[in-house]
Parts: sequence; structure tokens; C-alpha cells
Amino acid sequence: MYTDSVNARTIVLNPLNAARTRHIDLHYKWVIQEAAQGRIQLEHVATSEMAANGLTKLLQRLKHILFVKLLSIVNYLAITKPGP
Repeated sequence: MYTDSVNARTIVLNPLNAARTRHIDLHYKWVIQEAAQGRIQLEHVATSEMAANGLTKLLQRLKHILFVKLLSIVNYLAITKPGP
């Protein structure tokens, strides 16, 4: 699982911090439990490289192009367009 939040990663990797976070929803507690049992790993990704940002934030042109590349989106019409 990828995250750009250092705080979220710290909470998941340190059970003592998790015990003090009563306000966190149950599905986040699930992530903490799964990580503690070794079923998932949290990897830090720089915010600028986080693919999910393209779904949640307004992107400038260059960041949009990077987002499209991260998702491996191609222009289907350009590929299937018949030649002259």
C-alpha cells in the first residue's frame, strides 16, 4: 500500500501511536492490524508521484501528463486510427 503521509505510516508502524488514536475509523484500524500481521506493507511515495492525486486534485498540464503515464492510459483513437 502506498502513502504520501509520513504521519499515517508512523501510526501504522508503531502500535503505541495507534493505541492513542481513538478518533481513527475502523477501516484504518484494519490497516494497522494487517500491517502488524505482515499481510500488507506501507511504502512511502512522494506526493508529486502519488497517482491517486490525479483523481482528487486539480492538476496542471504537466502533472496531468505524468498522472496519465502513471496509470498507463493511452489514446485509443490514436492507436486505432487508420493510416492514409
